[in-house]
Amino acid sequence: MNKYLKKTVSLAVASALVFSMAGCSFLDKSKDEVLDAADSYAKELAACNIGKLAKLSTEDFEDIQEEWEGKLTFSEGELYSADTATVLNAIADTISYEIDEESVEATKKSGEGSVDVTFTIADYSDLVDDDSITDADAFASAVADADTTEISVTLEFERTDDGDWLGSNYTKVFDKLYEFTGDEFTFTLPLAAAILNPDQLDWWFEDEGGDTDPVYHNTTVIDAELYYDASLIEDYAAFDSIYYEVEYNGSVIFTETGTYDAYVHDYDVDSGFLDADTGCFPAGTYTITFYDGDGNVLASDSCTVTLEAAAVASEPQSTGETYADYVGCVEYQTYSSDFYEGTDTAYWYNRYSSTDTFGLYDSRTTYVDLTCRCFDESLGAVTYQYYYSADGTDLDQDLGTFTADPVIYGDYGEMYYDFTYENGDAALPDGYYIVIVSHGGADQIIAVCYVGAY
Repeated sequence: MNKYLKKTVSLAVASALVFSMAGCSFLDKSKDEVLDAADSYAKELAACNIGKLAKLSTEDFEDIQEEWEGKLTFSEGELYSADTATVLNAIADTISYEIDEESVEATKKSGEGSVDVTFTIADYSDLVDDDSITDADAFASAVADADTTEISVTLEFERTDDGDWLGSNYTKVFDKLYEFTGDEFTFTLPLAAAILNPDQLDWWFEDEGGDTDPVYHNTTVIDAELYYDASLIEDYAAFDSIYYEVEYNGSVIFTETGTYDAYVHDYDVDSGFLDADTGCFPAGTYTITFYDGDGNVLASDSCTVTLEAAAVASEPQSTGETYADYVGCVEYQTYSSDFYEGTDTAYWYNRYSSTDTFGLYDSRTTYVDLTCRCFDESLGAVTYQYYYSADGTDLDQDLGTFTADPVIYGDYGEMYYDFTYENGDAALPDGYYIVIVSHGGADQIIAVCYVGAY
């Protein structure tokens, strides 16, 4: 036998075996198929499209589909607040991807494949600390221009009998790529955004001038509130951080925290600050300034206080003054009694008017009422006596002596004395009505009002 012929045959057989083995590997398109599957899968991951991802994933994907549909539907509801939904949607819009084709691994025989994908997403960490961003829309706009960060994942696939490559490690991928869905975003507007007029306060109990140029005469109370719209502030507790200062001719005389109402009484300041003769606030300029919890000015406004030494007495004074000169006046007669310490803010109340009429009642009124806030229920019943004067010169008629107990009004349980004189359903005669309030055997308050057309 020709030895050369045998050798030639052996080489031919060996070549055939090598070609056959190489041919099997060459014909396996699994890697290309996995790259195509990965591109489709990554595209839907970047779009947060759970419906399409379900079609591209293995059968058990249905176990998590409902959960993730909820998480990746960025709308206000059970999962997300309106602010959070707005921001998360903006973050999701920044997702892009790049496939590392060199990393692909796949064989038809194993039925398994994988490839590395790098996703890029907005890095919003610095935006969280940016105090200039005050609402969700502004944050969402900033997200679009923010720096980015990379998230690397490996997508794994399984080959079906039909030759489709389906994603199989979606739970691990979702947890990593969509980690941002676990963040919450709540934006609270600064208190200043709710202040409607930072240059003017809402003044109460002033004697003239209204809110534009408020003036108090012989007063033991100054009251000013912020103009604000609470609907602009989601967290109403933010108002608890407000505080205000009261300045008298440039010096702070009183401060209080946790209120939008600067309701300042004579007992809120040192007794030595009050006018020695009348017990009223001394004449001058009073400025009330409200601040937020960080010390930023919310609003500031000023009022004027005037002081007249003369006081109403139970009889007209020899100076020629009459009761007519004191309409609207409410004067404490002592500043050291239990009644004085336990009450304040006595004023003429008119139930037919939405504003203070300063002791003036229309001719049609059937009553007059001096009301007085009470802080000490133990004061009990208080005696008061009404007089009538037709022209304000003489006390023409004693209308009677009455008693009043403190009555609770409103949701806050505030107590008031109502020193009321009424004439049933009949209109009161025009003229001047003088009331003297007594407690503990001493006169406490004298006040004058007028009934007549005005």
